[in-house]
Amino acid sequence: MNQTNFHIINAAAGSGKTYNLVLQYLKLLLGSKTTKPYRILLALTFTNKAVNELKNRILATLLALSKDTIKDKNIKNTLCDRLAIDEKELSRRAQHMLRQILFEYGSFDVITLDKFTHRLIRIFVKELKLPFGFEVVLDPKSLLEETVSSIIEEVGKDELLTQLLNDFSISRVSQQNSWNIQKDLNEFAGILLNENDRIPLYDLKKKTILDHLEDLKTLCKEKLKAENKATEIATEALSLIHQHGLEKSDFYKGTLYNHFQAVVQRHYSKLYSNQLALALVGEKSLYKQSLDTKKKEIIDTIQVKLNEDYCEIKKYVGKSLLSEATIKSWVPRSLLQRLEARLEVLQNRKEVRLLGEFNQKISKLVQDVDAPFIYERLGERYQHYFLDEFQDTSKLQWTNLIPLISNALAGESLNGEQGSLLLVGDPKQAIYRWRGGDIKQFVNLFTHKDSPFQIKASNDFLVKNYRSGASIVNFNNQFFLTFSKLFEETDYHKIYGEGSQQEAQKAGGYVSVEAIPSGKKVDENIPVYVEKTNATVIKAIDSGYALQDIVVLVRTKKQASAIGAGLTEVGYPIISSESLVVGQSPYVQFILAILKLIARPNDSEQHKLIIDVLCLLTPEFEKENHLFILNHIHLKSKDFFKKLERQFRFKLSLNNLSKLSVLEAAESILESISLLPSGDPFLNTFIEDIFEFSTTESQTISGYLKFWEKQENTLRIKTPEGTNSISVMTIHQAKGLEFPVVILPFMDTVLNSSNIKNKIWYPFKEEPLSSIKWAWINASKNIQLYGVQGQSLYDQYVLEQKLDAFNVLYVALTRAKDQLYIITQEVAKEGASTYAELLKSFINNQGGTLDENTSFEWGEKTLKETAETEKETSKEEKIKIQFKTSSLWKKKLVVFNRPTKESILAQKKGLLLHHVLAKVTHSEKLSKVIEETISELNSSGETISFIEKKTFEIVHHPILSPYFKSDDVVLVEKDILVPDGRTLRPDRVNLLADGSAVILDYKTGEPKEEDTLQIDSYGSIYETLGYNPIKKFLVYIGSEIRVKNCS
Repeated sequence: MNQTNFHIINAAAGSGKTYNLVLQYLKLLLGSKTTKPYRILLALTFTNKAVNELKNRILATLLALSKDTIKDKNIKNTLCDRLAIDEKELSRRAQHMLRQILFEYGSFDVITLDKFTHRLIRIFVKELKLPFGFEVVLDPKSLLEETVSSIIEEVGKDELLTQLLNDFSISRVSQQNSWNIQKDLNEFAGILLNENDRIPLYDLKKKTILDHLEDLKTLCKEKLKAENKATEIATEALSLIHQHGLEKSDFYKGTLYNHFQAVVQRHYSKLYSNQLALALVGEKSLYKQSLDTKKKEIIDTIQVKLNEDYCEIKKYVGKSLLSEATIKSWVPRSLLQRLEARLEVLQNRKEVRLLGEFNQKISKLVQDVDAPFIYERLGERYQHYFLDEFQDTSKLQWTNLIPLISNALAGESLNGEQGSLLLVGDPKQAIYRWRGGDIKQFVNLFTHKDSPFQIKASNDFLVKNYRSGASIVNFNNQFFLTFSKLFEETDYHKIYGEGSQQEAQKAGGYVSVEAIPSGKKVDENIPVYVEKTNATVIKAIDSGYALQDIVVLVRTKKQASAIGAGLTEVGYPIISSESLVVGQSPYVQFILAILKLIARPNDSEQHKLIIDVLCLLTPEFEKENHLFILNHIHLKSKDFFKKLERQFRFKLSLNNLSKLSVLEAAESILESISLLPSGDPFLNTFIEDIFEFSTTESQTISGYLKFWEKQENTLRIKTPEGTNSISVMTIHQAKGLEFPVVILPFMDTVLNSSNIKNKIWYPFKEEPLSSIKWAWINASKNIQLYGVQGQSLYDQYVLEQKLDAFNVLYVALTRAKDQLYIITQEVAKEGASTYAELLKSFINNQGGTLDENTSFEWGEKTLKETAETEKETSKEEKIKIQFKTSSLWKKKLVVFNRPTKESILAQKKGLLLHHVLAKVTHSEKLSKVIEETISELNSSGETISFIEKKTFEIVHHPILSPYFKSDDVVLVEKDILVPDGRTLRPDRVNLLADGSAVILDYKTGEPKEEDTLQIDSYGSIYETLGYNPIKKFLVYIGSEIRVKNCS
């Protein structure tokens, strides 16, 4: 690299990106004059998996260097050369730094961008006016739906809102759509968190409903004016035609005449889906060649005028269509201000914050606060930044980092060291534009068209490919070079042309392209692709590859489900997030059916499901199944279970189950029905989910069933790595991964998707519509009719769609190490509108043939060889970091070991006691909390008596009682996000007016050393937050209450 402190690495797939990141990190870590340099190094990447990989690589390399066992001599030699030290000194430094990092692991800041943003949010809670102990919500769906529902509930209460929503429902019905507007509003509410929409939203959120109604009047008025003007011009054009003795049949297919006539009638649909514009400028025929010569001359004479009228009409039709498209989304945009305000209220009430808001909140902060102040709050002043996957970094994320990085680059440490920045990315792998990622950001920095800093970046392009065999590398080189010409922009042409060319470092490799027959609809092709995929798996196995060597990559979840089902059907074990949905397990459905019958008895549908699963578990009963269903399905549930008891020899009472918590009920069902498989992963995950819900939300059966309805299609089991199974995943999920064998079915995607769900913001810049600011419209070809601005927007949209399609294809084609199988669809012609056409064109250019009977091969397929390096991998020393996990794992183990009734009761008492103590912030609330607990929980008298007695003893304990009587700010079970990434949760913290704090932590059983260490860690955190002194008490709950002062 050049000697500058700002570097950019363009790292193509398989080029050793992580290796170079580790090298540059170690160079600064081991060469710094600072005693603890890891404290001033900040490495940011996208996913937790990438974080763990980078951390492990850094630590493993340090370990190998310290013991001089490193196999990659290049990294050792490079470090010795760059640092001007010998191998012995390098080993000493590595050993020292490894010890330092492991001792102070929380300061080893290799983290995700989201986590860093979260950290900034936490330290500026007061300035951002956020709840002190807020929790982060990753999935916004339920909160946004609740926001929309709360607004719809105001119908009938708010006159203006009622009129607005009623008009919207009526307009939807008139367009033959559903009258239910919730779906539309839910979709629109989602853009509140979308970074790509922030500028239009900022303008629109300033408007009230009354402002929007005034704008609507203006729009309707201008729409009518545009239509009247278009009709006027079209009428004049028809008069001109008639005045010259011409009629409809004189024009080719009557197209021009029909066009003007449609405008007069205000029928604009498909008005410009022909070649009339070319005919009017002489590039196509405007009339038949057999037409009378005199009439030809007349048409030629008036053609210029007709073309002028055509173009003028197009302008007014465009205005009308734009106005109409804007009006269609009028209600959602009119409610924007209310949606945002209501979302804010809900978040404050629930003390939560949506992750999607963080970047925008930080953006406002960094504009008003100097970088040194931010560093002061962080507790560290980072001097060296490493930013991985820069092509996927959003505009806001980058903008938020610039002030901090700029401050580091411009300054020096006390040791005279300058700050630095390393950006690593690959524009060809930018596949997260929908999340705010901007490929231009990387391109403009790399080409020096833009730089937010005073210094110029040095560029490096990693051209060597260490992942794939030579034939795969060469195939991809030629493929993307061939189609780089599809991009007119020079920068993009270079990216996919010379910028895609790599030098293979491995021999071998094999590429196969096959095509399924054409002529079928999309859904009809699915089983054909599945069959081809199954056949391809056999080819890979015949080449000596294990199932775990094989991955099938697809574009959509629907495709993943189909492939997973197809592979499972023929007996292959698979790992797929789409095929591991817990709710699809018949055993889970069985328990859910019983829980549903407890809440709503006598449901014949649930009765049938139970019988079906029992027949699955007892195949010998299958012949009697139909008769049993006929005779018993419509019985009352009480009688139904008596019949089951006789037939299947188990005893289950819905009445008894109804008196239990949902966790107890589920466990009781498992204990009672021995037919259910022990250790089933779906059941284990389901019970774990119930446990988690019980500890954080409610313990009632009805409460969990409502919760289940929202997440039944999203809860999935986690599978351990190393399982000998075929992986099935989306291409997005596979980014950053590599596999010996990659199979790519469904390779017939359209490059420019015309998905009507895609939306575009159109800016109104001309009077009198400029005050409306923005239109939120479908991304259709009609946008081209909206003037110069519309054409520009459409061209940009098409370019973005093409870039997305090419980048996804690039990621897919570069995952394979040894064998790459592509399955596409046969097409009749070459072209560039689908993956299938691209493959057809490329193969034809290579002199090959591709159809349903003829495949194309590149390279030679060979049997798998076990490389010596693979054999030696197991011998290599590895370092494993034990990350702290939630202490709930102990309780989860109790659940999975099928606890006894005594342990269930003890566990329940403990949970209930914590539940009550969490609500008793002050002693005067005790009676009310106990009453509420009794009324909302079905618990035995013994349990309630225990809760009352122990709560009273704690609240009125001579040592503890002052902290339940005071006016302190009380934080109960609130998370503390520690800089090292851990989340701590003390049971109770009193924040006193004098700046001191009191921490109470409740325990059961005998005192342990770990208890003291834990509460000490809580105290240390609050000391760093500025509270002093700190009093710490461990409260042991047993036959008597024991209090240990740990201050």
